[in-house]
Amino acid sequence: MNFRTPVVCPQMPFRISHSDNCIFTGSCFAGNIGQKIKEIKIRTLVNPTGIHYNPLSLADSLHSALSEREIEESDLFFANGRWNHFNFHSEFSAKTKKDALKLMNNSKKLLKDELTNSEYLFVTFGTAIIYENSKTGNIVANCHKLPASTFKQRFVMPDETVSVWNKLISDINRFNPKLKIVFTVSPIRHFKNGATENQFSKSSLFIAIKSLLSENSNAFYFPAYEIVMDELRDYRFYANDMLHPSELGINYIWEKFSEVFFSPETIKINQRIEKILKATQHKVFDNTTEEYKKFCSKMLIQISELCSSYPELDFSEEIAIINNV
Repeated sequence: MNFRTPVVCPQMPFRISHSDNCIFTGSCFAGNIGQKIKEIKIRTLVNPTGIHYNPLSLADSLHSALSEREIEESDLFFANGRWNHFNFHSEFSAKTKKDALKLMNNSKKLLKDELTNSEYLFVTFGTAIIYENSKTGNIVANCHKLPASTFKQRFVMPDETVSVWNKLISDINRFNPKLKIVFTVSPIRHFKNGATENQFSKSSLFIAIKSLLSENSNAFYFPAYEIVMDELRDYRFYANDMLHPSELGINYIWEKFSEVFFSPETIKINQRIEKILKATQHKVFDNTTEEYKKFCSKMLIQISELCSSYPELDFSEEIAIINNV
């Protein structure tokens, strides 16, 4: 008997290889899968300006990267002992304006370079609930722990998301016609406004993506939300907050992701890479034994063989670990 409802993932007309470049951006779910892509040595940029939960802030971040305008001092505000920007995560905040601007403009330039050169952009929408600055009316991506009275909450209808993203996709296509955009909806439920508002929010995102797929030939969809909601509806697949997927749940989504986006050959390469990573992360009590030296030599040979066949792979970090231990 089958005690779950399997989600059939769509077949993609492309496969990602280790010679490709990827960008993962959006909610923290994008960070989870993006980090796994990085671990298997595919060049990947993950949330370069920080986490973005709503589709409008995310679009603004990407649009800003494409523009020539740099972040200026007048764009910053001082709070909690640091200089901040409403469209950047607090990891880009700093004690001085100079340091904050450097961090933000460097990330902006990096994102532009990758948007121009990458083959794949993965976009994860988290919520259709946005916050606007009460004084300026501008949408903010990060509230930086300012008082709630600083902002107004608003619900984004699908038409608004579609309008903003169609323009963005058109602009991106002029910079990089080869870029393929893969949309996902985050399976993480936003319960701050309750279960019903979360459902309205996710529904708005789904309807918007449906329109974007029909209007853009380079847009695709991966059913991450459906996999969690239908296949992993048991709470053992959730973290302690009962909202975020657990490591077990993320690993299951990663398996489904691999089946959709990687060829059998790439999956075999990934398995060899993961074996090497697991070996180099293993802690040893005595690194002076002959047995351990033979183990290190074996690992270096495996790395050399992989790099000989796939020169785009970078094992410099693992080689340094082996040689220094």
